Amino acid sequence: MVVMVVYANLCCMVALTLLASATYLASVRPGAWEKRIGPSAYVRSNRYRSITAVLIMLITITYVLYALFPLPMIPPHLAWRWWISALIACLLATPGLYLTVQGVSDTGEGTLVVRKDQPLYAGIYRHIRHPQAVGELLLWLAIAFLLHSPFLVFYSLLWLPLHVWFCLAEERDLLLRYGEAYQAYQQQAGFWWPRIRGNTGA
Repeated sequence: MVVMVVYANLCCMVALTLLASATYLASVRPGAWEKRIGPSAYVRSNRYRSITAVLIMLITITYVLYALFPLPMIPPHLAWRWWISALIACLLATPGLYLTVQGVSDTGEGTLVVRKDQPLYAGIYRHIRHPQAVGELLLWLAIAFLLHSPFLVFYSLLWLPLHVWFCLAEERDLLLRYGEAYQAYQQQAGFWWPRIRGNTGA
């Protein structure tokens, strides 16, 4: 019975991750959708964004369940004491929470509600184009370390290429919607970290 729970939870984790990736990618395409279905594209994007938020919460639950029911062939805990993992989690969660909360604050309702007339952001977005993506990556790792699980640490690293994909997909649509204005913004703000003076790369 326990073995069934272990593998069922793992399957749910992977399936939810794939589904959340698909719904988020669908949510960041209102400009492309609009060319096909008109203004209702933004309603569709918002629906996908809300579904993604629910899926992310469910993935977090599968993390906790994995810590309780780990795979038998993988060490259940990291090689060091739990308090070291907790310290690492705090070090990751502090900037992660800051970037996420500040990003949500500066975006306003734009985090979950996509509008056609949504302005290019101020605040932290003057320096970083995707602060919430960086914050979320750090928080996934923080959760994994807090749960003291080597598998979850590895699994959380898989969010890195996914988030790169998410951000690039979002930027393609923003370029479609805002054109030269967004190109100018790309030159002003860094992709995942503040732009160094004189650096013209992303």
